[in-house]
Amino acid sequence: MDSMLKKFAIISVILMVCTLASGQTIKPEIRVIIDGKMDSLLYLAKYYGEKTYMVDTAFKKKNRYIFTADSLYPQGLYMFVDQSRRRLMDFLMTSDQVFEISADSANYSALAKVTGNEELATFFEYYKELGNKQQLKKEITEQFNEHKDNADSLEMLRNKMKDLDSLVRKTEEEMIRKHQGSFFSVFLKASQEVLLPDSLVKSKLPDRDRRAYRYMKEHYFDNLSFKDERLLNTPFFYTRVESFLDKMIVPSPDSICAAIDYMLGMTGKSGPVFKFLIWKLTYKYESSNIMGYDKVFVHIIDNYFSTGLVNWYDAKVTSQLIDRANSLRAVLIGNAAPPIVLADTAGKLYDLYRIPNKFTVLYFWDPDCGHCREELPKLKAYYAQKKDSIDFEIFSVCSDPDLEKMKKYLRKNEIPWIAVNAAIGKTANVKKMYDALTTPLIYILDENKSIIAKKILSDQFDEFFREWAALKKKEKESGGSSN
Repeated sequence: MDSMLKKFAIISVILMVCTLASGQTIKPEIRVIIDGKMDSLLYLAKYYGEKTYMVDTAFKKKNRYIFTADSLYPQGLYMFVDQSRRRLMDFLMTSDQVFEISADSANYSALAKVTGNEELATFFEYYKELGNKQQLKKEITEQFNEHKDNADSLEMLRNKMKDLDSLVRKTEEEMIRKHQGSFFSVFLKASQEVLLPDSLVKSKLPDRDRRAYRYMKEHYFDNLSFKDERLLNTPFFYTRVESFLDKMIVPSPDSICAAIDYMLGMTGKSGPVFKFLIWKLTYKYESSNIMGYDKVFVHIIDNYFSTGLVNWYDAKVTSQLIDRANSLRAVLIGNAAPPIVLADTAGKLYDLYRIPNKFTVLYFWDPDCGHCREELPKLKAYYAQKKDSIDFEIFSVCSDPDLEKMKKYLRKNEIPWIAVNAAIGKTANVKKMYDALTTPLIYILDENKSIIAKKILSDQFDEFFREWAALKKKEKESGGSSN
């Protein structure tokens, strides 16, 4: 019994010591000593997504600043910023957050020294060396301008630059291997862009470019982990996501939806990176002015919010987003336009679906809308010049129920096309039905009254109709369908 009590006492002591030891490292203490003239306070800021945010403030005491907090700072790339919001130096915030940085205002990063954090010391040493190589690249670039008329010199400089890039890459690979398992290694690898293999670079095959594109698309995120939340606090994670969507993906809603599902799938559809991407991508496509991209927003809402995968948003916000997606769903490009039967100022009914022309321009406007007043003369000029050659008619819907105001506007501007009022006729809630929250708003419908364009103005009509004609010609030649 005594031996059991002794063992229990020993275990209790060990647990207490471990608890005390861990308690000493739970709270960060970052001491910053800067030689030279400095402000009375220093800011701690971090990268997050494509932006930077202030995290903490420390006041100068005896030529030093001390940053402390109740819990550890999230790991990532941080910076010290002075009172004028000038970035003084970047540094890597690792798991060890009790350390001291000594620097000199003459050259912060180059003269910085770290005690108490070997990983951070390695970070500074590496980036000092990288800074030296960047200086060499700058000098070579300047020599390009000096020897721009000398082919031999230019070739020599190109080889010199290529060798320097190879040396930097080789050094990075060595550092990644040497410090494998550390955040520094993860950070350094994530900062690298994927390179094409030599076999593709040197290939002379006729489909070389297609193969290179396919390789880059498939391997674009090889160096990034979509499950490592630390990378959110770096300047390259979301930049790489944006670049992938903007440069590697065909700019069509369906292709973008597939790319988003691919990226969100790599997060495991849970965790901080998943939450971050949902937030950024939902906002990006809900607020996009690019025609057709509202389909991407609807896709995100349908597949992640409505399914319950996104369950951390406020219930009211989630409901509003789902309502917004539902309001857009009926008027996505490719869908049949919702039927409209409305009356003009004399009470005559007009049915949108009875317009026989090849194209119908559905135009929502308001007599008090300044942008509508700017658009009207352009639209009238286009109508007069191209109505017959393109074979289109304008079905305009006044969103203001004031008939007297509408009549005055029509008489003053001598409107030559169909003009009906949204508040009079057989169809209710037309503005909501067509998401006509603002004016002017223009939809273009084909002969079957399918939506083929939206949210464009008359000065974009020529380009649209040219592209539409080219698409139809291509589909006809390939035996494809029009939709």
